[in-house]
Amino acid sequence: MRIGVLREKLHLSKTQFAIGIGYTATQITRAETGESVVSEELCERISSTYGVRKEWLFGGDGEPWIDGSEWSGKLEPQKETAGQRLREVYKESGLSQREFCRRIGGGTSGLNALMEGRREMTRRFAERVEREFAVGADWLLYGDEKCKDYPCGDEMIGFLKKNPDVRRDVWKKMKCGGQK
Repeated sequence: MRIGVLREKLHLSKTQFAIGIGYTATQITRAETGESVVSEELCERISSTYGVRKEWLFGGDGEPWIDGSEWSGKLEPQKETAGQRLREVYKESGLSQREFCRRIGGGTSGLNALMEGRREMTRRFAERVEREFAVGADWLLYGDEKCKDYPCGDEMIGFLKKNPDVRRDVWKKMKCGGQK
């Protein structure tokens, strides 16, 4: 398999390459070293995402690119998916899958499907993770880094409604920052 060669041609790290096809860097490492069998699905994702001929991946002759061109540029790193951001929250929690799921009110099979990209994350689910683990739902869903920490969800709005002094201080800070 020429996955490592392809990554080098694309100037991508294992993580960047893996994110682009919805896999983990560990899975790519295992595929590159021969520790795991390369599935047809992995080949298809590499081919469709990076425009490479499957035959070339398996050692075939000629240029790797489907359109026959030579690669001369560098791909931009792929953005993380919602599932990968959820996996980050899960790993940082230090909890078992069972405990993580209990706290957000879901099952392990559903969590795995979300983290692996086999199921799309809903706003309702992202808001449950937001409440439990203090990461923004918009960051989980869309990767908006400004919304990752100190989320402005229902919990914060409820707090501000109950605490007029804090709400006043926030308004003052907003006005000083030029916002109305």
